[in-house]
Parts: sequence; C-alpha cells; structure tokens
Amino acid sequence: MKIQENDVTYVSCSFEAILNQAMYHLGHYKWEYGGPVLISKGMQEKILVTRSEDSRPMLIVVSRPCERSCEVRESALVNTLRYIS
Repeated sequence: MKIQENDVTYVSCSFEAILNQAMYHLGHYKWEYGGPVLISKGMQEKILVTRSEDSRPMLIVVSRPCERSCEVRESALVNTLRYIS
C-alpha cells in the first residue's frame, strides 16, 4: 500500500516535527514508518525507532485501527509521542 499525498496532513506534519525534536534530544534516535498494514478492522501503521540506520528496531509503535490512511499515520505518531513522554 502506497502513501498518497493527501495522507500528509497538517496534523501529521506537526507531529513529525515534534517527534524529530524529541528523538534528537533523547540521543539521536532515528524513526521511520514501517508501512501501513491492512487488518480486519481497517488499517494500522507502524513506527520503527532505531539507534542507528543499520540496527534492528528498539521500539515498534503501532497505531489504532483506522479506516483512512491519514488517520493511521496521525495515530501512530501520537502513540509514539505518548510512549516517549
């Protein structure tokens, strides 16, 4: 499943900026989207957090099930920010 341009909302861009700042202050952690997954209740998105680019994920955060892909990205970002706060 490919992320479309309309999946990038103002909310998700704001949460991404906050997450980038938080990861920098926590010790230069890297994060990336794991890709949306289709499940029986909708879709879910994963965020993978690593210490360096070649390492295995130290943390995998999953979003709540949503019907729209833009909501899935926002949910995954919020869950990650909640976890690290």
